[in-house]
Amino acid sequence: ALTADDKTMTCQSTAVNSKLAMACGSVHLLSEAAAATRHQANDVNAWIEYDFAAEQGHTITLEKLTVYTDSLYMDKSAMLPFVEEELAVFAADGYDKEFAAHAALMEHFWETADIRVDGDVPLQQGLRFNLYHIMQASGRDGRTGMGAKGLSGEGDEGHYFWDTEMYVLPVFVYTQPELARSLLDYRYSTLDKARDRARVLGHPIGALYPWRTINGEEASTYFPLGTAQYHINADVAYAFQLYVAVTNDIDYLADKAAEVLCETARATTTVLMIKARNAWIFVFNTKNIRTAIPIASPISILSPLSPFTIIQTSYVLSFCFCSFCCHPFYVFLFSFTYFPVKFGAYFAASLIASIMLTALTIPFPAISKAVP
Repeated sequence: ALTADDKTMTCQSTAVNSKLAMACGSVHLLSEAAAATRHQANDVNAWIEYDFAAEQGHTITLEKLTVYTDSLYMDKSAMLPFVEEELAVFAADGYDKEFAAHAALMEHFWETADIRVDGDVPLQQGLRFNLYHIMQASGRDGRTGMGAKGLSGEGDEGHYFWDTEMYVLPVFVYTQPELARSLLDYRYSTLDKARDRARVLGHPIGALYPWRTINGEEASTYFPLGTAQYHINADVAYAFQLYVAVTNDIDYLADKAAEVLCETARATTTVLMIKARNAWIFVFNTKNIRTAIPIASPISILSPLSPFTIIQTSYVLSFCFCSFCCHPFYVFLFSFTYFPVKFGAYFAASLIASIMLTALTIPFPAISKAVP
């Protein structure tokens, strides 16, 4: 639906498959009255035209103020009234007030995130350019993540990938922890859909996060590739444990992080087999073709998956085991034993976690809420 009058245009539309709806509007502020105004709206577009009698050297200014919202925040019936109300407030406040708020936000960001390089202007510019891009493209409401191409590229159709947890979120953990927490809240908000996906792929317990998504459901158009990404669980869980380890936010561990850690680990345990052939062996039971990867005597892994996936999974399982205790000591201990170190300890904890998670039948929320 499109509307237009002499100053304002609005639009509301709904995506065909996801049914997510978006509404937006813009209002024009003119530095002087137009000699004539025309407007039109139909099913395809909306427009406003202004005529001015201007002389050379005379400046006429048009400011376009825009508001967006979507059905993640409110009912579809409330979106256009919200847009119209916000546009009225925006027009009354003007651009300067909005710019001041933006400048204050950016100043706070640079105080904690800026990296300064002396003697190399292009490198300095490149670092700040990329820091700005990830900051402005990150979801801040717990309902949205970060598109693979940010806000300025159409590639990957705006889908969220595991790159956020592995490459972007660690930056925020150390510089903008509240922003990191918002991105983690998004993953937590889609945990039930990850549980549903695990059932579709044959896992009786646990959760399996999608490879590419917006609303929590797998959005890949190539089924074999989307279903093969088992490292996504480990990536998401790694981000949760990193946030807890760095911030020491034990309340967040008990309220949200531990549930994600344990549910992702549960799905993993259903494709793991533990065998003893002169040594303890981890087997990812996903394909008939298996490749032996020796890690630390007497522990080896048989798996068709990449070493990255294996290492991440064992690390997360071990941290998951410690999260059952939800005690700061265990969080501290495992935050300083990264996966190239003490592999035997990781796999020992992983084995224990696998047994515990597979045998556990109590719904996890009941456990997490009981943790002091």
